[in-house]
Amino acid sequence: MKKHTRIWLQSRGYYSKDMIPDDLWIPCEWCELRAVVDVNHIDPRGMGGSAEKDTPENLIGMCRECHNDFEAKKITKEQLSDKVNLIINKR
Repeated sequence: MKKHTRIWLQSRGYYSKDMIPDDLWIPCEWCELRAVVDVNHIDPRGMGGSAEKDTPENLIGMCRECHNDFEAKKITKEQLSDKVNLIINKR
């Protein structure tokens, strides 16, 4: 499991050690309907990456459709950051 996925799971209250169990259904943090298939960096790590970007505030779990909308710029970084801040502040 990728480090940023583990950080995201733990920050959202899912305490998986190595894998997401097959029967765990996590809703998309953007649309709240479809199951999460990707944990994305809101502000990309870029080529070569930077561990400084692997923070709960910079990670969001998304379904494939919402991820595609983000990549197509239908959803902005600011919108995702606002949503993540709401999620984190509820905890």
